[in-house]
Amino acid sequence: MKPSGGAAAPDISVQGPDKERKCLANPGRILLWRPDHLGDLVIYSGALRHIRKRWPAAHITLGAHSYGRALFAHCPYVDEFFPCEELPAPLGGAPMWPGVAVVSDIARKAWNLLPGSPYRKFHEALRADLVIFPLISPNRRDHIVMNLMPGRAKVGVCGGSNNQAAITDAATRGYYSAQMDVSMYPKNYPEMELNRRFLSFLGIEVDADDLWPEFWTAKEDVEKAGKLMGDCGGRRILGVAPGVSFPRGKQLAAEWYAKVLSGIDLSEFEVVLLGSKADVAICEELAGLVRQGAKAGGVRSLAGQTSILELVECIRLCDVVICPDAAPLHIATALRKPVAGIMGGGHFGQFYPWGDAETSRLVNKRMDCYGCNWHCKYETMRCIQEIAPEEATSALGGLVGKLQGKA
Repeated sequence: MKPSGGAAAPDISVQGPDKERKCLANPGRILLWRPDHLGDLVIYSGALRHIRKRWPAAHITLGAHSYGRALFAHCPYVDEFFPCEELPAPLGGAPMWPGVAVVSDIARKAWNLLPGSPYRKFHEALRADLVIFPLISPNRRDHIVMNLMPGRAKVGVCGGSNNQAAITDAATRGYYSAQMDVSMYPKNYPEMELNRRFLSFLGIEVDADDLWPEFWTAKEDVEKAGKLMGDCGGRRILGVAPGVSFPRGKQLAAEWYAKVLSGIDLSEFEVVLLGSKADVAICEELAGLVRQGAKAGGVRSLAGQTSILELVECIRLCDVVICPDAAPLHIATALRKPVAGIMGGGHFGQFYPWGDAETSRLVNKRMDCYGCNWHCKYETMRCIQEIAPEEATSALGGLVGKLQGKA
């Protein structure tokens, strides 16, 4: 097996000593570990179907942050969910995630002998024949967690330099049965393509188009979204999701979005503001500013009123969307909605832009420090904060005009 553009990848069905071969070829239990942000999980969702197809009889546990449980609540390819926030504190004190403590193998074996110990419970809950850890940019604590994982065989990634030093990468290679080396790829190599190559490393060959993200919503999610979005009097819907959870410097002010919208004739549109409970303040402020100055047919905020899957269905009902580099942008892109995506330089090219070029418009400010992994050398994130509202107005206006047959 040979991934395109790289060296021959190991056939993991025969990796390791003889006792591991059977569990790799036909594992009874698989742990898929993805401690990512919500947007990263959206991008990865299209891989789950192929992992299930490769191992149809395996019991698959997905380990991710708690919002992953909501996103994948109805996913038919996952049997069980484990929230990584519940990992124990091996030395007492702060929870293991984040702030993992360095634990020696001797200590790990000692705790495992203690009946009822938190680590033993964790060990039993996550025991697997095969642990798949496809994170392209792991950090030191990710590797430590992998070392503690009770899997008989562990497959991960090495060579990534975004979140780890070379010495950490080299020192932790013994934690894995096999690793895909990504050192030959640039830092901004598209995440979707890296996911495809990792599947190839697992012996799963798919085309890029077969990795398009999937959503599994329930009838209740669709009905709730319909009620929240309501009757717009025949107007189209412009979805605006201004919130950003991390890093906070990516957050643009409500006034910035108000200036963007004020330059477009939105008289045929209902402006619906979307976001989590953390976004209520900026959405309410923006709603007030839009009522004062934008030429909109109506405006309301649904921030904090939706679950993750209800948010997906609300975005599905939008005719056009504008949002920064956060989960709603990836949801809108996956739903093939006309979207204006506001993008900084931290991970430019890796996580965005992607999707359909016919429906996506990029809004950004090019700088020579792109690719900084959000370690900004300026007092403010200039690549975000200095984006001119007029640039976003032009991009969004073009999408609106196309819907109205004016472009």
